[in-house]
Amino acid sequence: MRDVEEAEKSLMVTGWFPFDTREYFAVAYLFQLQIAIIGGLFLVALDSLIISLIMVAPLRLKVLANYFRHFGDKKSMNSLLSLKNLISEHQGIIRYVEDLNASLKWLFLADFVVKSYNISIVLSNAVSIYEFRNIVIIIYYVLQTRGRNKSELAFSALFLCFLLSQLYCFYFHANEILLESTNLAENIFKSKWYEQNSQIKRSLIIVMIRSQKPLQITIGDLHAIENILFVKIVKAAYTFLLFQYLGL
Repeated sequence: MRDVEEAEKSLMVTGWFPFDTREYFAVAYLFQLQIAIIGGLFLVALDSLIISLIMVAPLRLKVLANYFRHFGDKKSMNSLLSLKNLISEHQGIIRYVEDLNASLKWLFLADFVVKSYNISIVLSNAVSIYEFRNIVIIIYYVLQTRGRNKSELAFSALFLCFLLSQLYCFYFHANEILLESTNLAENIFKSKWYEQNSQIKRSLIIVMIRSQKPLQITIGDLHAIENILFVKIVKAAYTFLLFQYLGL
């Protein structure tokens, strides 16, 4: 009976300890649990920091777009000076996004590869529990099954939701940079640019031309991060799963 109970005990992650884990199982398990909690908190803090840094750019662009949209509403002798300040802010946002992209693009490339692989593995494990390819049959057997298989599938589903939600948070806010940078020209056009002198009109046209090139965060030097990329990752995971079943 004792041997059966010991066989059922297993650590969260297989690893080496400088003591007998069967005799001191509680110590080893608590140690791994503590590491998991600390690692989870660190991951949340890191993701929050990266998302906060990304969110700065679209927020600044929204404020800038609002200023451009109402540019010329009030008659002022300092219209040219105000425009210079707005252009300076636009250039500052461009430099910020370029520096941010240079710092994060290789991190996002590694994250893209790792998460695509993890999503594929989670899907593969979830489906292989029941060894059925038809999703309707899988759902039916999930509802009918009790015990370890169901708990393993629940863990896989929760982990998959975590991976997808984490990806979506990154890609949604990065996509906002792209959208807000291209919307700048539209807001300039909605302003009273036609009431300005020729010098201001030329400056506004230059800003509009520059805003046609969207600001973006990229995955390495491969692809811009946008919402459609989230769909491509799911498609890539499905392709990997399909290749496993076909034995390719």
